[in-house]
Amino acid sequence: MSNRRDTRVIAGIGTILTIGSESKPCMSGNISRGGMFVLTDRKAPINSLVGIRLVHLGHRVDAQARVVSIKREGLGLSFVDASDEFRATIRAMMDDMLSQSGSGATP
Repeated sequence: MSNRRDTRVIAGIGTILTIGSESKPCMSGNISRGGMFVLTDRKAPINSLVGIRLVHLGHRVDAQARVVSIKREGLGLSFVDASDEFRATIRAMMDDMLSQSGSGATP
């Protein structure tokens, strides 16, 4: 049984991850309205804040995220103080990906 509150969409969204003062492009592995998993070899401590910029179909939105898990493949992030614009863009991205794939959601 999953403890996740939001549906996750398997998605490769261009992401720029900023840890400290260093930014590096990476890709998302999945995304939900509340967070995402980024595929990266960079690591940051649990509960640390990182910057993210999502780039998808001409949209670019920025937010902060808290590191909630660390795996060999990347970092699990929870969005923090995301703007209404950011959240609306996430919803639009997810809706677009779900309509294209028809079945990319996971509970």
